Amino acid sequence: MQDLETLIYEINDFSKSNFGFKVEKSSLKTYSSYNWELFCKKNGFNLASEGIYIPNILRAYVKENTDYFVLNIFHELFGHGLFCEHSLFGKKLCTLDFKEAEQYLYKKSNSGISEYFIEDYEGIAMLFEEKISIFTNTIELFNKKLKHFPNYNSIFEKFKNFEKEYSLKEIFVKFEFL
Repeated sequence: MQDLETLIYEINDFSKSNFGFKVEKSSLKTYSSYNWELFCKKNGFNLASEGIYIPNILRAYVKENTDYFVLNIFHELFGHGLFCEHSLFGKKLCTLDFKEAEQYLYKKSNSGISEYFIEDYEGIAMLFEEKISIFTNTIELFNKKLKHFPNYNSIFEKFKNFEKEYSLKEIFVKFEFL
């Protein structure tokens, strides 16, 4: 696989061409397994997670040397990054500190797709992750990841069904991507 910097650059070009926007402010920090454990313990994050995005600092953190490392970058940096940088809902999350954002995400959603905002937040990220996986020829790995995380699969299916019935553009309109 090509180096990470080149991959991110190419995905940003793909994103701009296909979605009309790209990651501009979000950054990525990767950690070895050992440092991931320290990072999670220090910040009170779930040790079993492989990635996290902090909206108020526009930063994606991803654990290295996992089966889904590259997909986790797609999900955290591009999925959540694009959402937080370019949608009104995401921009709202960026104004909140981490604990406030967590509370906000567990409020009822009015999207018509999901019951709670957290499902909208993850569903959008998974849509971007899927589109980027197709572009990078990692779609089989993406499908394997969905099977590995069945709770995410059910959220993803809601968004795929909505996209099939309406369109990806309609999802962008619904979440007020600018």
